Amino acid sequence: MNNLNLKDSSALEMFKQFLEMIEKNNAYCDWIKEQTVNSYLPELKSELLELEQGIEASDNQNIKEEIADILYDVFVLAKLAENEYNTDFKELFQMAVDKIKRRKPYIFEHRSVSREEAAKYWQEAKLKEKALKNN
Repeated sequence: MNNLNLKDSSALEMFKQFLEMIEKNNAYCDWIKEQTVNSYLPELKSELLELEQGIEASDNQNIKEEIADILYDVFVLAKLAENEYNTDFKELFQMAVDKIKRRKPYIFEHRSVSREEAAKYWQEAKLKEKALKNN
């Protein structure tokens, strides 16, 4: 199994095709056009349940299929959020990167930490984030 390699042009091309598919889906699928983030959420929940069932059954092929479905659903939700919540993929990607930088700084420092240290970093960052939101 290959790791994600950002220098692999075929992986980047596949990601580009995936994003183009999400755009086309939004442009040409009337059902998707009628959805909101809230109305689409049951689709994601359903796929998560199917993933859980695949994991419980140790069905590797099903697990891969359900992860692919979840990936699709997350991007559909992000696309739906563009209009509904005035955002875009770039902003959402940046928010994800910023959050992980706060919660897992050690990965950007190229160092390993124990499970306990990782949990401590995560919880401390969440508490700081919550405190900032409440101010």
